[in-house]
Order: sequence, then C-alpha cells, then structure tokens
Amino acid sequence: MGAGGGDVESLAAALEAGGGAPRFSVRLGGSEFEAGPVILRRRPTHVPARTVRGGAYVSDPAVFRADATVRDRGILPLLPGAMLGPSAGFADVLVDVSGAPAPWDGGAVLHASLTSAVERRGAVEIRLDVTGVERA
Repeated sequence: MGAGGGDVESLAAALEAGGGAPRFSVRLGGSEFEAGPVILRRRPTHVPARTVRGGAYVSDPAVFRADATVRDRGILPLLPGAMLGPSAGFADVLVDVSGAPAPWDGGAVLHASLTSAVERRGAVEIRLDVTGVERA
C-alpha cells in the first residue's frame, strides 16, 4: 500500500483524464455506501515538509485529499466515531474505485482518514485525507 505520493497521484491523473466509467463506494464500520464521483487532489497546506502538530495531527504537503458525496444518510451515525481527532486511533475509511481508466482499470482501494463531513439536502459530503492506495 503506497502512502500519499506517486500511486495516488497516478490514480488522480487517470480519473481526471477521463475514460472508463469509474464507480465509487465508501466502506466504514462494516457497511458500504455508494458514492458520487470522488475528486482526488493534493491537499493545500502551509508547511513545506511533513509536520506533526499537537502530537497527533499531521500536516503533509504530499497528502492527497478525496472529496466524495454519499447519498445514503445511513452513513451519518458512523461518522462521529471515524472523524479525525486528537488521537492516533482514527478509523480507516476505505474508498473502492472500480471501472477506472488504465492503468487502474483493475480497480483500486483508497485508505483514508475522515477529516470533515457536511450534511446537505439529500446527501452527505465527506472529506478524507488519503493515507494509502492499493490495486484491487
């Protein structure tokens, strides 16, 4: 499982280039939820190198952020226990990517930490910091 860098960058570039018909789902707390398009991009940060803040929160310019929309409100009760917080015991949120364009056409699984969630009308928008990726 590659963390942050090249593999995630390759997947982000493939998704942005288009082609294929990517489908996404979010796995959390033993449940799976269909997600709308997932946008992967480098997380903007004001530090030039990986920095640990407060003993637990890591700010890293190489980290990718994933933004996803989940229409199933059943995810809501699972979010507070998974939210990035003041400890190292964050829940591993998995994002399955299938139908992605080459070279990821076999699919991928993103490993991520939940950093925020916003309930909107008919959907929940979640923001994740990607901690790793593996081919499915």
